[in-house]
Amino acid sequence: MSFAIKYQLERFGPGGLKPGDVILANSPVAGGSHLPDLTVITPVFSSSPASTPASSTPEIIFFTASRGHHADIGGITGGSMPATSTALYQEGAEIVSFKMVDEGKFDGEGLKELLVDRPSRWEGCSGCRDYRSVESDLKAQVAANHKGSQLLHNLVDEYGLKTVHEYMAHIRTNAEMAVRKMLRSAVEKLGTTTLSAVDYMDDGSAIALSITIDPETGSAVFDFEGTSPEARGNWNAPISVRAHDEYAVILRQFGYRPNSGGHGKYTGGNGVIREMEFLQPIEVSMLSERRVHAPYGAEGGEPGSTGLNIQVKKAQRDDQGSSKKERRINIGGKATVKFQTGDRLVIHTPGGGGWGAPGTQRDEVEVVKERMKWEARGSLADRAAAQAAFGA
Repeated sequence: MSFAIKYQLERFGPGGLKPGDVILANSPVAGGSHLPDLTVITPVFSSSPASTPASSTPEIIFFTASRGHHADIGGITGGSMPATSTALYQEGAEIVSFKMVDEGKFDGEGLKELLVDRPSRWEGCSGCRDYRSVESDLKAQVAANHKGSQLLHNLVDEYGLKTVHEYMAHIRTNAEMAVRKMLRSAVEKLGTTTLSAVDYMDDGSAIALSITIDPETGSAVFDFEGTSPEARGNWNAPISVRAHDEYAVILRQFGYRPNSGGHGKYTGGNGVIREMEFLQPIEVSMLSERRVHAPYGAEGGEPGSTGLNIQVKKAQRDDQGSSKKERRINIGGKATVKFQTGDRLVIHTPGGGGWGAPGTQRDEVEVVKERMKWEARGSLADRAAAQAAFGA
């Protein structure tokens, strides 16, 4: 978020922003994560135009900003998160910098041009499929920023701008010192100034990291040398990254995934199971990891379970009226799949790797404790899960 604000400040330059301006952006080059995450940025000035003498210019004293994940902004699939995209425009509208509100005037025509008209010009792409909802949500973000601006002015009125700026600096300084202390403690505890590791995505891409720590200052250099080059698809890391939210559905199950953590002296954490039933035909884009390579254990601990994404197709009747069984299909870690009414998506997230070499006696005790915990929950679903994981 800080990068996104600095980018716009540099882009508009001194005097380029005025009271009543609101900027919209989502491009990765401007501090965005992925395109459905729309960032709304509002400069907060020292005073309003009405109270500012004609001879003076209001000064920007803060920024308020909000980032929202929007249902659809165009592209080759609904939801603007296609699993098969290889070019940015296939995710929908890319906005580097747009004055959505110019000195208090909302530019509805310009916004529609960016979200609806331009994305549809690309072959195989559509513009925003529900523009009215996206427009309303963006107005809500503008209102949220405005409320934040009012609260900041209230703080300044009560304590003075100098004091508010100082205490915001104190918060940042305290956070910096806490991280430096943590890094120095790591050097002291581990007896080394360099930490390194490499892990792999399901397509084989390596993510390598080496951290060199200065034991005196707590400064650190993060070196990603050895990491695989940029992937051809859309599973790359821009400057800032966020999570997303996998439409309105019936949530049939959401709970622990029993016995999915890797065994060890300390067993890895269990993953979760999410089971969703769709109420209407829908297209789902799945972007997930750890469906091939298991989360590794450490110090002799065993790896956790890999994740699993299953499409459960509703049982249908054939021409003779006989009912067919449900079909369960492993859709893999990255896919775009059509679901019909009544179909279900079952997501098993990976379990954490274990730590330390597993001991047989401890494992048996832990399994009994785990089973008792699940059975104590009392629901039929939890009891069934416990029996499936630990035996009847």
